Amino acid sequence: MTKNEFTELTGISVTDEEFETINGMYMAAGDDFDKQRFCDDWKQNGESTLMYRFYIKYRETAKALKEAEEKLTKAEEESRRYHSWWIDESDKTEALKNDYEARITELNREHTAFKDKALDAIKFIAGQL
Repeated sequence: MTKNEFTELTGISVTDEEFETINGMYMAAGDDFDKQRFCDDWKQNGESTLMYRFYIKYRETAKALKEAEEKLTKAEEESRRYHSWWIDESDKTEALKNDYEARITELNREHTAFKDKALDAIKFIAGQL
């Protein structure tokens, strides 16, 4: 609704600041509340402190809800990012672990082979004495 529409439907002139609040109330009233019905109610209850306080409370809760949704979105994004990082790091760690296990297995095989050859050499030398 425009300020001119409000003035025409109510016969009431308001400042731009007042209209901003009035239009906010109109928008908060919902889609099933047409301009004419809103303006008729405004003529009867527009100066209602109770109605104004309800609107202010509505605006505060809408703002708090939006902030909470933004924080949730940010937390979800961080969670996905850290989860991906953790998975990547976990995969890297698992690959390193597998590499080290393979290297240890190879070194154990080489060590055993060297030990066996060293024992054979010692036995050969001992047999020569």
